[in-house]
Amino acid sequence: MTTETINYYVFDSITKDDDNQYWGHKNGNIAEVFVLSSEDESLLNKQGFAKCDAEDWAETMLVEESAWSALIS
Repeated sequence: MTTETINYYVFDSITKDDDNQYWGHKNGNIAEVFVLSSEDESLLNKQGFAKCDAEDWAETMLVEESAWSALIS
């Protein structure tokens, strides 16, 4: 049985705005992040998500792989 490993990224910070939307900040850029909705890493990986957090944030979040890639390129 093959286990897929989900990527894990660290933002400089994560904030929540007045509309209850979460944003990950990295090197002056931002990407939308989401509350972790599943612990099934294989499923999350297939859906294009990675786990993420920040030093100032207490919980693990999700970020779309495409959003992270655009953020750091």
